Amino acid sequence: MLGRRLKEARAAKGLTQAALAEGKVSRSYIGAVERGEVRPTAENLQFIAERLGRPLSYFLPDTTEVLAKKLKCMLAQAKAYLILESTDEAQVLYRECVTLLDATLCPEAMGMYHEVSAELERRNGTLLIAVTSYMRAAEAYGDQGLDEAASNCTYTAALHLYRLGHLDLALSMAFASLKRVLDNATLSDCARRNHYLIGCCYSSLGNTSEAKNHFALAEEASGLITEMGIKALIAKASCYGRQGNWSRALEEAQKAVSMTERNKLEDLKAEALIGASVSLVNLGQVDKACALLREVVGAAVTPSAKRKACREVMLALSESSAVCESRQYEDELRRLLEESDQGLQSWERVKDEWALAKCSLLRNPQDVAGVAWSFSQSFKSHMRNRDAVEVLTFGASILHQQGDVKEAYELLKEACGMLQRKT
Repeated sequence: MLGRRLKEARAAKGLTQAALAEGKVSRSYIGAVERGEVRPTAENLQFIAERLGRPLSYFLPDTTEVLAKKLKCMLAQAKAYLILESTDEAQVLYRECVTLLDATLCPEAMGMYHEVSAELERRNGTLLIAVTSYMRAAEAYGDQGLDEAASNCTYTAALHLYRLGHLDLALSMAFASLKRVLDNATLSDCARRNHYLIGCCYSSLGNTSEAKNHFALAEEASGLITEMGIKALIAKASCYGRQGNWSRALEEAQKAVSMTERNKLEDLKAEALIGASVSLVNLGQVDKACALLREVVGAAVTPSAKRKACREVMLALSESSAVCESRQYEDELRRLLEESDQGLQSWERVKDEWALAKCSLLRNPQDVAGVAWSFSQSFKSHMRNRDAVEVLTFGASILHQQGDVKEAYELLKEACGMLQRKT
């Protein structure tokens, strides 16, 4: 700051560096001070101020600027603590920043301030409040012309809304995030992940055509093979399956398998193999599907990927009226669940347990309403409202087939209520 002010004052006075330095210091000394390479002594600074006709205070940083610089450093450190999962340390710094912010009103720090606030709120479980803070951060970054940072915050808000099941709002924010980076070739990765999230939103809303289009854009955004591109290809294969085009779904999944093998991405390969297995089941090629499933279960991938492989294939078998053939995969899934952390009640675990219950109900529909109510509440506790609605709808369908119209009606009424509350 001192160097910049010195240069501006010298130019306003119409002096060269040599003319300003004459009789006291060298021209190179003045140049070094202007570049911030040298801090002048009190005596030399007094001389420079007098030659330029400025008060000494003009060249000294004011309190606001010093505090603003301190605020930005503290917020950067708080963000680093959050990356390192040191939430308590970040919280302490954030509390100090609150008092500094009132004193400085530093516009360039507002984006960082709201972003740190959002991250802390998210970790405290107040996700909707965090979304508001992410959007404030995006607005502040946008005011500073920082499109990438603004897009990142808007994307993060959209992602959390998607996970909470607020699909229309998530879709709107994902489009807003995409708009900020769409015309910037250097931010193609940001564009790709926004296309992927938009595809996920459309897929969850049942619009598989639009979902497929955006997954294709995520896959092709830069012309390079990336993890996001392969994930988009796998998701696109799923869209073809949901449209009943299982041959094309298989083709896309096999293409993804080849890409993951070339890039040695084992977990993504497992995802692609699961997609291929489900496609083969629906094409009536169960033996080939089983061979791929064995490959996933025997691979060095996460236990979650192995459980998902069993879950998706056994559900595909049950939904294709081959529920009896799913028993071996149910046994394998139970074994994998027993080996996992019994204290971990994630929504993925609930999903695995629901898949087992669903197959059991298809074979022997006993206490359908009780099971459906129980699992719907478990999904709701993890804020997986869409899964909860699907459980209730499935239970109502079984009860209707049994002629128990009253219980079916109660389940459907609850499902409709959840959808209305979500809207």
